[in-house]
Formats: sequence, C-alpha cells, structure tokens
Amino acid sequence: MRIKNATMKELKDEAKKKQIVCFGAAKMGREALETPGLGERIIEFIDNDKNKQGKVLRKQGGHGIPVVSLDEIDICARKNIFVLITSGAYDEIIKTLEKAWEGIDVDVYIYAKVKLNIDKGSKEWYEHRFMRPIKRILKNYLGYRYEEPEREKKFEEKMRNVYEFVNNGKRVVPAITFMLTSRCTLNCKECLALTPFFKGREYDIPVETILRDMEKFFESIDYCSWVGFLGGEPFLYEGLDKLLAYVNENEKVESVFIPSNGTVLPDDAVIRQLQNPKVHVGLSYYGFLDEMSRIVTVFEKNHILFRVIPMDEIWVRSGGIEARGKSEQEIREDNIRCLCAQDSRNIQDGKLYCCGRIARLHMLGVTDSQTDYVDLNDECPTRRWEKIQDLYLRDYAQGCDYCDFGGASPVKVKSGEQIERRDISKYLICNQSEYDELKRKAELWDLLNVSSTEPRSS
Repeated sequence: MRIKNATMKELKDEAKKKQIVCFGAAKMGREALETPGLGERIIEFIDNDKNKQGKVLRKQGGHGIPVVSLDEIDICARKNIFVLITSGAYDEIIKTLEKAWEGIDVDVYIYAKVKLNIDKGSKEWYEHRFMRPIKRILKNYLGYRYEEPEREKKFEEKMRNVYEFVNNGKRVVPAITFMLTSRCTLNCKECLALTPFFKGREYDIPVETILRDMEKFFESIDYCSWVGFLGGEPFLYEGLDKLLAYVNENEKVESVFIPSNGTVLPDDAVIRQLQNPKVHVGLSYYGFLDEMSRIVTVFEKNHILFRVIPMDEIWVRSGGIEARGKSEQEIREDNIRCLCAQDSRNIQDGKLYCCGRIARLHMLGVTDSQTDYVDLNDECPTRRWEKIQDLYLRDYAQGCDYCDFGGASPVKVKSGEQIERRDISKYLICNQSEYDELKRKAELWDLLNVSSTEPRSS
C-alpha cells in the first residue's frame, strides 16, 4: 500500500485510467461523488459506520453507489483501482488500512490533502469556493419548494443561469449571514454561535447598522444564492420584518433562510414577510412540543415554507473559545473541511468575517487577527468586491485555531442539550409524509425479518 500525493488535475488524470474505491461515506464522500472527473469513476464506498453499511450514496440524478464495511472488500480482487480517503479522520484510516492491507499493491490518496494542492488562483479553486456551495445551497432551498423530478429540473435551470452570470462577468457569491442578536430562549451547551458566552452581556445589532452593511454588500455584487439571518434566536429580534423586506425586494437575492429553535412565535409583521417564497425556515425541535405546535399551526395556515428538524439531529462539537495551538497546515486543512468556511461568510459592523463564529470571537475580544476579516468601509464598490472575493477565496483564518468544527476527527454530540435542565416532552413532532415513510420502512423490515427466520407456510 502506497500513500501518494497529487493535485486535483493529477488525481482526475489517474481516474481516467482507474476506478475509485472511497473510504468515508459522509459529506466529503458526497462531495467527491459530485465532482466531475471523480464521481463517475467511484464504484464503492467503505465506511466504519454500521448505520451506513448496506446503503447507497446517490449522485444527483445518478445511480446509487454501495456502502460496505472494510471486511467486505477483497482489495486484491479489485483490478485497476485506487483508494481515495474521503474522510477528515485520514490518519486513523491509514493506520487501519496499513494493518488490514499489509503488503498489498494499491495506491491511496487523501482527498483533503488533494484539495489543499489546488492552485488558489485557478478556476478549480473558484469552483470549489463559489460554485460548489451555490449548488449545495440551491438543492437544499429547492427541496423546501418542490418534489422530484421538478426539483432537479428547477435546480438545473437555476445553475445554468448562475454559470451564465459568471461567464458574463457578473459578481456572484454563495451566501452571506447576519447575526442579529445574542439573545436566545435556550442555552445550548454546544452552540456554534457561542451564545452561552454572551449570557449577562446580551446584545442586538441595531437595524440601521445591518441595513447599512447590507446596502454596501449588495451594491458590490450581482447575485447571492442565500442570505441567512442568525441568532441567538432570530425571532426575538425586533426589526426582523424590515430586514426581510429589504432582501425579499432585492432581485440579487435568490433565497433567504432563518434557523429557529422553535420556541418563539414571530409577530404579524414578520409572518407577512415569511410568506414570500424566497424565505424558508428551519425549525429545530428540541422537545418543546407546546411552542413548536403553535408555530407549525401558524406557519401552515400562512403557507410559510418550513421544515421541522428532528430531535435526533446530530451536532458536531465546536468546543470552547481557547486557542488550540494548531499549525498553519492544520488550520488550512480544517478550513478546507469546514462547511462554515465553504458556505457562510458573516458581516458585522462593516467587516466581512470568514464565518459567524469567528465574528463572535472578535466581539468577545478573544482574537483580533486581520486574517479573519476584510473591512468593507470603502466608498468604491469595485474595491469592496475585490475584498469580498479575496475573503471567499481564503483558505486560512487564525480564528479557526479556536474551533473544532472542521477538525480531522469530529466529535458528534446530542443537539440542543441545555446547560440548565429543562423539562421536555417525550413526544415527537414530524411531517406526516416523513412519518408514513418511516412506518412503511419499519413494516417492510419486520416483514423481511419474519420471512428470513420463519419457514414459508405451505
């Protein structure tokens, strides 16, 4: 077994001659599957997670690729292949493979390191930092509005428009977020937005400040696929209706997203803005059934696009606010892996930050590194655009040293666990169609188990 390094171009050239077995069937595996020049050459995924084994990863509009355990792979019988590790935990995987495949002649590449080798001034890096997040964002947004196959048709249509914008020299960005308030009705232990650190010093950003920042940002660009209004709890913020009205009327904005903990019912002015088909709401259910039921009832009555995110959702631990002492190489690798670094930039008081958590770290006075942001207080929109583009293309921010979210070995934790104990309902709330599908699968599983353990009746 040989560990090899390569650029993305070299890896794709190798894939023209060989098929690929991937180790890792999570987000990085899905990314490889959607990458032209790689995805069509993947024949199998290995994963240690028993919940994934026996299932398939499906390329958008394509057939499913099986996910198997390492024990199920006879690597010697696989001819003309190479292995691509599509997991951040590649050090552990390499140790496992060295033990399992000792003396076997096979080349192994590490996807995260291949991405680090992409020329930061190349079209490939632009695709990675701009277009790939736009694709992911639009697929998610259109999933709120359409069922298949209409969703796929709309997605292809919108992506053609985006590529046309780019080819015509338009200034396109994937997403921008605004953290409106640190106030929240909950106090989650693993809050990515660091809300517990603001207890006793809560704040609201003035509406006028956010509107000024939005005007500067949107004056500098031509298209943004996703605007996010974050908290704390966004529905506690007075003036949210004014911010929503601004983006709803802005033709440069494709979609608007608001994540909520499902405990605060928006006021009538906000409800009217939420009815715009641009807007979609993610309601995280943490067991507060009474509040969530009221919100769902109002949202359904007013035809608001929303989803209830189930209580069994898993978070990735981002950790505390102390420095980790990462090397520059480790920070770059974490930055490449981190979905926040790929999708979500944040504006706060005239500064564009690499992500919302880093903006909060600066507010707390934990760090003031200039690698974390660019200043948008420039009168020239062209110069502002150059700064915006520079930040979206960056693969390094010192603020990443204070976070574990993009780490090589992510720690999964229970979502919404509270620092102070709160009584929660033992009942669940979910979409009826999703419940019916779960029930159908459970009945099918019971039927299969019965047929495999009991003799057929004559």
